[in-house]
This record gives sequence, C-alpha cells and structure tokens, in this order.
Amino acid sequence: MSSFIIISVLILLIVFMLLIGVPLNVLKVLGRIAGRIFISVLLLFVLNLVFSSFGYHLPINYFTIAFTGVLGIPGLAALSVISIYMV
Repeated sequence: MSSFIIISVLILLIVFMLLIGVPLNVLKVLGRIAGRIFISVLLLFVLNLVFSSFGYHLPINYFTIAFTGVLGIPGLAALSVISIYMV
C-alpha cells in the first residue's frame, strides 16, 4: 500500500473516533499495549547497545517485541538464553 492510502485511512479513523466517541476502556487497553511495545523496543535496544561489544545481538523484530511485551523482563531473559544456547 502506498503511504498516502495508509495516512488517509488513519486520518479517517481519527475523525471517526472523534465524531462517534471511543469508550474509555478501549483507550486504556490500547495505551497499555502501546506502552508495553515501547518499553519492549527500548529494552531490546539497550540490551543490544550494551552487549554489542561482546558480539551479542538480539534482533528487534515483531516476534521479539511481542515476546518481550507479553512476558516483560523474564521474556527478555528467556530470549537471551535461547539466543546464546541455540545459535
């Protein structure tokens, strides 16, 4: 899809939500999900930044972000152990 179509759809969704209104619970859930995704990406980036001098790299992709977002710090530790021992 072109970027024009994506931006147009997003603008229409925002206008629709402003006109109709969105239940507060939906916004809370979306905010939590966005926050966990942001923290996951930040943790993965910091981990890669700190351990890059030791030759350790954990890719930042949809799977690692989702895994870390759902499980948090234990998920990040599990991905690290899996990456060290499986690769």
